[in-house]
Amino acid sequence: MVKKMAFGDVLPVKLQADVNDLRGQVFTRLTVVERDGKGRWRCRCECGNAKVVYCENLTDGLTQSCGCLMRELIAERMANVPGKPEGAKKASV
Repeated sequence: MVKKMAFGDVLPVKLQADVNDLRGQVFTRLTVVERDGKGRWRCRCECGNAKVVYCENLTDGLTQSCGCLMRELIAERMANVPGKPEGAKKASV
């Protein structure tokens, strides 16, 4: 049977390291590669770029890619703007 932890309980150091180890986990387009300092992780994006991200931003879903996802979404929105003349250039990604 597993004992539930009460608020404020401290995990043993060995367990703390295991709980905070994000290596190999995937968060949207980012795969965690290694720790890069206190609370930061070095990640590899699906597009191939590297990005250093705070742990909370990964786990809370605030950082989902190196920036390529936002560029793609903006390009898609701009391509679908009403009143856009035919043959107008699409935003490059």
